[in-house]
Amino acid sequence: MTLEDIKNEVEMMQAEAKVVLPKTGDKCVERATVLAAYHARVGELYAEAKYLVNKKKSSEIANEVVKIAKAGYLAANAQNAMVNSLAKEEQKMVDALDRLNSAFAKQMDLCRTFISKEKAEMQYLNFNASKDKHGTF
Repeated sequence: MTLEDIKNEVEMMQAEAKVVLPKTGDKCVERATVLAAYHARVGELYAEAKYLVNKKKSSEIANEVVKIAKAGYLAANAQNAMVNSLAKEEQKMVDALDRLNSAFAKQMDLCRTFISKEKAEMQYLNFNASKDKHGTF
């Protein structure tokens, strides 16, 4: 998988993360199912993006930076900054995927809250209907 492939999926997922959550139980169940699939895919892409970052940082250019640093020509902070700058686009995708992971998890939690609220309301209404039907307990 290439960085461009990951970018394309991230853009599509960011659009999906902006969808307004439904507030009814059935619709929330449907949405949570979709979110769970996206959440799983984000995990896969996150791992792939981390791999690309590490691959880029261990490239020949990064190795040359390390050689220069070991020769005493480059401070450790400068060395780290240069190596990190080699993988800035890959790191951007890692950061975006981390945020998407969090967003999808929070949206699933919110869906569970809406579903629980609706369940509690239904139980309350059923209790009151039963109470009215049979008189007071």
